[in-house]
Amino acid sequence: MLNPQPLAEDLDWHDFFSVSFTHHSEILAKTDTLEERAFYIHHDAKTNDDKEG
Repeated sequence: MLNPQPLAEDLDWHDFFSVSFTHHSEILAKTDTLEERAFYIHHDAKTNDDKEG
C-alpha cells in the first residue's frame, strides 16, 4: 500500500490528552478523516504547550 491510512495507534497520546474535551468535540464535528483529526489534535496540543511553557 503506497499511502496507508493513519490508525488510532498512530496518534500521539500526549497530544491526545493535552486537548480539552470541547476541542475534541469541535475537531470531530469539523473534520472528515482521521488524518485531519490527528493534525488538529497535534496542532492544538502544540499551541497549548507553547502557552504553558
